[in-house]
Amino acid sequence: MQEVLRSGTLRKRVTVRQIGLIESNGWVYDVHPNNGIYLVTAMKYSIVNVFAVDKNKNCQCGGSKSKHCVHIRAIIDYIKSGGKRAEVAAPPPPPDVREERLEMCPICNGPVSWDGTVWKCISDPIHYWKWRGESFGVKDFLTNPDHPSKQGAFYKQTEDERDAFLALAKQNLVALQGGLLQ
Repeated sequence: MQEVLRSGTLRKRVTVRQIGLIESNGWVYDVHPNNGIYLVTAMKYSIVNVFAVDKNKNCQCGGSKSKHCVHIRAIIDYIKSGGKRAEVAAPPPPPDVREERLEMCPICNGPVSWDGTVWKCISDPIHYWKWRGESFGVKDFLTNPDHPSKQGAFYKQTEDERDAFLALAKQNLVALQGGLLQ
């Protein structure tokens, strides 16, 4: 069952299965509520653009509560036609205990700055990544040939078998890409 509704400048067709599809000026807008925002996919021919609109009617394209854009109007029509409202955004996950605000760099004991999310060593910004790699086991994975995550056929090959495998994989990739990677 299909019905055509008018609201403002938007014209839409709504079916039970297609709720969320809004048509206007040759464009089709697909509205999806998603964790506190609406994702509006604008489609015309082979052009596809996705815009995020928050619950306060602020759109990525610049539309706002006081000046509605077509994406905000599509959401209004979507809700008026029985569409589901976006849920309240889930709270952010608790910060990792290792991301606590440090007073000094654990690598060089120098001063650090804090950007609200991660710390940064004043003397060398790479220290954060070095510390993070060591504290999350990346260094052990890269340097320990018997690391528990290194299980399976690829890791059990001899060096010659691995080189042959990688050469064949590169040859197949080159063939797939039409010889672009020679």
